[in-house]
Amino acid sequence: MKIEIDKKYLLTADSMNFIVQEKSTIKEGKNKGKECFVLIGYYSTVPAALMAVLRHKVRQSAATDIKTLISEYRAFYAYLKDVFNENDSAFAKAKQKMGKE
Repeated sequence: MKIEIDKKYLLTADSMNFIVQEKSTIKEGKNKGKECFVLIGYYSTVPAALMAVLRHKVRQSAATDIKTLISEYRAFYAYLKDVFNENDSAFAKAKQKMGKE
C-alpha cells in the first residue's frame, strides 16, 4: 500500500503498522536535491495515522500568528472529516487520543 495523503505526506503499511512519511529534499551529499521520505511514525490504525499528520502539520507550520495556525488546523481537519465520517468510531477514538497528547 502506498497512498499520498496530500502533496507532502505518504501513508504506507507493513504487516503490523500504518506508516506515515513526509516528503523531503536531501540537502547535502551526492544525492543533494533528490526527494526522499522521512519517517514520521508507526500507527496501529489509519485514523491514528491521519491524526498524527494533523499534529505534525500544526507543529511544522510556518504560521506567524494564532489565527493563521488555527486556519491551517481547521483546513486539514475538515479534509480528515471528509475522509472519515465524523460519526466513525475509529475517527472519534483517534481524535480523543490526540487531545490527550
